[in-house]
Amino acid sequence: MPNHLERLSIFSKYFKPEDKIYDSNIYKRWVISGLAQAIPQLFHNHHVILVANDLYRDLDRRWNLNGSFTHVQIDKGMSQRFRNHILDRCRESINKKIMSDSSFPVVFFQAGSLAPWLIIRLFKEYPNVFYIDMGQALNFWFMDKPELLRAHWMQVYKPILMRHFE
Repeated sequence: MPNHLERLSIFSKYFKPEDKIYDSNIYKRWVISGLAQAIPQLFHNHHVILVANDLYRDLDRRWNLNGSFTHVQIDKGMSQRFRNHILDRCRESINKKIMSDSSFPVVFFQAGSLAPWLIIRLFKEYPNVFYIDMGQALNFWFMDKPELLRAHWMQVYKPILMRHFE
């Protein structure tokens, strides 16, 4: 198909065959397989900054992060209009953590198309920070919130996901 060939041509300008490319759905796959249950334990010794809307504000409790957590809240809609303000709040959160004990936090995103925009800018300033765009895979730890279960993939895989809670 012509549009696929055009995309492939553009893609090949920026990536070489030996480059590692990660599937953006990897976290959803981990959730479906049950492997994602290990994720919270990986971050118990790190300060976690979450960039997400208010529905995810208690991730620290759900992941048992013992207070080593900052929530940078974004609005559910129209967040692109306030992206510079959100970027400034992310910078403040990272700087505050670095200044308090000189360690670098892990920044998780559940911010849709805003996440790559933020990651690109933050990485230029803070290359030692680890950035993870969890996307809707983060919903796995919030299955008690009906508004998050509306995602199509959650509906399809809900019976499998529920087994991971047993």
